[in-house]
Amino acid sequence: MFGYGYDAKRTIQTLSSSILIGWLFIAWANGSGLMVIDQQAVASIAQGTDIGALTTAAPIATNILCGDQIRSFLYALDVFIPLIDLRQESKCEIGLAAGVVEPFPGIVEIARYLKAAYAVAGWLITSLAILTFSGLLQRRDQDV
Repeated sequence: MFGYGYDAKRTIQTLSSSILIGWLFIAWANGSGLMVIDQQAVASIAQGTDIGALTTAAPIATNILCGDQIRSFLYALDVFIPLIDLRQESKCEIGLAAGVVEPFPGIVEIARYLKAAYAVAGWLITSLAILTFSGLLQRRDQDV
């Protein structure tokens, strides 16, 4: 995929196709109701489980559809590239929005594992791309 660390064109193609795959996956998940607003901090304060929080008797809305809270492309970049934080991943998480029927059982767990695999692939591909663009592998072969 990288031409053994020599081919910048193949590296760009690998990066581009990986980000495109992630973008399509996140767009599909968000459109299918598999992305919900991440509200762990808000829910813990409202439920009175956080230190100094007030207890409320009102029910807390959970599993709210993420919708337009994120941009799918930026979310995919945020998950894929490990060194930058675009503040998209912290807004929403994979889950089943209220009122949405699962296309098939277990899709939420599968989507969570796919997102984790995409993040790990991002670490590997980004690291190899940096090595390719820096020319470090080329210099190392010249020294041998």
